[in-house]
Amino acid sequence: MFPDQKEKVACCINFGARRRKDADGGRRQRKFTYPPSTLTITLTRLVETEPPTLARLAGDSSSIGEREGIAFNLSAPQRYTMAGVELELLHLPDEILLLILQYVGQQDLLACRVACHRLARLGLHRAVWRHRRAMGFEERKGLYNGESQYHFNCVCPVLRLAPSVRTLALRIPEERPSPRLYTSTACGATKLAVALSAAGGPSLLEAVAVVRHQEALGRLRHLVLHFTAQAKNGDADAATSELLESAALTRGLEQLEVRGFVPVDITVRARPPGTPAHSPSLKVLIADFAYSNKSASFIDYVLSVHRDTLHEVLLYGCPAVTAASVASLPKLHTLSVDAFSGMAPLSACERLRTLSLTLWYGGMQAVPEAADLLKSLHKLNKCDLTTWGGADTAMVLINGLAASGCSQVTRLHVATQPGSGPELCGRGRLEPLLSALAALPALRRLYLDRVLAFSACSEFFRALETAAPALQCVGVLLSGTVSAGGNLCPHAWLHNSAVKDAMRANPGLHVQVETQLHAAGGPCRKWNRKVPCHAEEVASWRQGESKSKIVSLGIFAHCQSDKCNCARFNMPGLGTVKWCKI
Repeated sequence: MFPDQKEKVACCINFGARRRKDADGGRRQRKFTYPPSTLTITLTRLVETEPPTLARLAGDSSSIGEREGIAFNLSAPQRYTMAGVELELLHLPDEILLLILQYVGQQDLLACRVACHRLARLGLHRAVWRHRRAMGFEERKGLYNGESQYHFNCVCPVLRLAPSVRTLALRIPEERPSPRLYTSTACGATKLAVALSAAGGPSLLEAVAVVRHQEALGRLRHLVLHFTAQAKNGDADAATSELLESAALTRGLEQLEVRGFVPVDITVRARPPGTPAHSPSLKVLIADFAYSNKSASFIDYVLSVHRDTLHEVLLYGCPAVTAASVASLPKLHTLSVDAFSGMAPLSACERLRTLSLTLWYGGMQAVPEAADLLKSLHKLNKCDLTTWGGADTAMVLINGLAASGCSQVTRLHVATQPGSGPELCGRGRLEPLLSALAALPALRRLYLDRVLAFSACSEFFRALETAAPALQCVGVLLSGTVSAGGNLCPHAWLHNSAVKDAMRANPGLHVQVETQLHAAGGPCRKWNRKVPCHAEEVASWRQGESKSKIVSLGIFAHCQSDKCNCARFNMPGLGTVKWCKI
């Protein structure tokens, strides 16, 4: 993919024979910013077999690295010269200039138009713009209160000049730029994100016009509608229905996201007789708002229109009337839902491979149905279970998953919320978990988030040799702290005898824990009394510690090699994991 545009270093580019002279007689040089090592990465690879053409550069591929024959070397075979980072740009062919301009900052790229006619023409080429973002607004955390605030950016030059962008974000209503510019621009976006801060009728109709205009430009593949305010006007329901209907029927759309405070009275109008049937194209549907029986009709409508193409559905607050519609999707392989009563039809999803199930406080009555659902889905590969009912509810779900005895789950993530109930501790409460793991022969990655108590960790790690000998990674998040005796400091985890015993029995095992440094910030008192060890690891923890002194620690015992990439085992939600060898 393209280098990070946030990290930039200064670089001077020489405009060759067409450089103008300043008033003092000196030659003018324009200063541009580039991501670090851009020139060395982009211009030192050589593919001589088939030279690139402008037509190939204007293709629909999203990454330079994914296209064949579009890499060059200016130092070989003696065709061009490169001294440091100063290049005579006008001596280079258009194809190489386009590769360079793809890494130029947006403001500098627009400034290239006044340098010379050639750069002005190439600076507006589709290959230079198709990976860029035009963010009319950005959501940032407040400096003092931590609340989300919107920062507005001027995207008028991009909308007027750019041929296309990867992402276009706007907020309606918005004073700058005018909504008319969004509905008259020739700049087509692959992803369109619309935030509706005042969900009234006029604002919603403006959003409808923007969506339809981007649809007419023919590049729209991903649409996000975010309702950031509750509708209060009486005409909002009809306008919302028109907006959502336009979104559902957008030609060529592959991903649709609807979030926020959507009005509940949503109805889908009947199509007039003789209207041509819509060609299904949607692959991913994400709906995150409070449903009612009326709003469920919209979800059912989207599922019915795109029944033949949908393969990933994420529904939060899904009512029971939608379960049959979800179960009828023939290509569905990824599903994320909140547990509800009446979810039995979901067991008909034979091709389902990834399931994310959440049990809220109000959904505890659906625990038996959720367990039966997990028992019936034999072809699941990945399963995420989140519950507000504590470790006991989590064990009901795990036992349901293992009850069939033929589960193919390779990755299991179980999480309970803080304060939802006691964790598993003692041999009596730990034994059911170990028995369930023994009934999951395909399991390779296990992540337990606030499921185990600290007192049960040693017994759990030592029992893995017999309960789950094929595990490749185990992640454990504890609710206790080091200062309260409910956790170990990262240095003590490296010397933990139970972890060493587990890795001695299974050399390929990776263990992840989240822990804290000592409150005083000093070294581990127990292990630093002897000969100091793990000096480099301790130094890295101190260098990267945050105010809370939280450390995400990964432990392994095997020899480091290129064949094992520890980062692929990172536990979801841990952030950057510091891997250390014991």
